[in-house]
Amino acid sequence: MKHRCHTPSSSGYPFYGGRGIEVCDRWRYSFENFLADMGPRPDGHTIERKDNDGNYCPENCVWATTQQQNRNTRRNVVLTKAGVTLCAPEWAEQGDVPAKRIRSRVRLGWSDEKALETPLGARTVIRIDGKQVSVSALAKSLGMPADTLRKRLR
Repeated sequence: MKHRCHTPSSSGYPFYGGRGIEVCDRWRYSFENFLADMGPRPDGHTIERKDNDGNYCPENCVWATTQQQNRNTRRNVVLTKAGVTLCAPEWAEQGDVPAKRIRSRVRLGWSDEKALETPLGARTVIRIDGKQVSVSALAKSLGMPADTLRKRLR
């Protein structure tokens, strides 16, 4: 934690100290203070910042599992539906659409609700010259695989 935030030669420095993330003085200079604030590390847990853009300090840190930390990254896709905000893997656990599909739909510009609620296997429809046509039908008429057309449309 201290190394990646305060040592420019650290391989992690660009993602921590280089972004302005620091370890608070209370922890940086006293392991005893850190231990008093956080308590001993539970098995299978590491230090986690609640706000990824915030510093390492008592108000912003908790002990978390790897799974919890993987869901709290800048790379993760976060969606909101009916006032509830969760990351793609959490939505996938609650529904029938895999996280990978949710993320790809969001990258294609789908709204959060459409990305979460459209069932797998639903036909993808696009407009050409004012007419709706399925991607599968268009691909067939062009003599190409539907997957190739989908990739090109992305």
